[in-house]
Amino acid sequence: MLDLIQAISTRIGLYNFKEPPDSVRELVMDIENIIVSHGEMIQFISSHTYNETPMERILDACMDGKRLLLVILGELFEKTDSGQMDFATAIKLSQIYDRMELLFNHIQKFSFTLEKVGIKNA
Repeated sequence: MLDLIQAISTRIGLYNFKEPPDSVRELVMDIENIIVSHGEMIQFISSHTYNETPMERILDACMDGKRLLLVILGELFEKTDSGQMDFATAIKLSQIYDRMELLFNHIQKFSFTLEKVGIKNA
């Protein structure tokens, strides 16, 4: 997951975006919520208890992020087709969004692993 986060930030810098697009900020907020929930899950694991609330928040944030990605990609290509955005910028953004989608998939897998560990240790 850290490699994907680094790949995303590297591409934002490499493609010379002065500021990340607003859509990326929204996705990062979902990721931030997931990280906080992972911390809560790890605390439950270390105390040998289980609580499903953090996992529910993680799954909601993952679904939110994936839904947002679909909307963003649709809008991205609409802007390209209508001439509001040049093709090169659309390709750059689509590579960033692609890495974000991979990140959400890895986050989801990691979350299921944490959940299994939590249930076994409870």
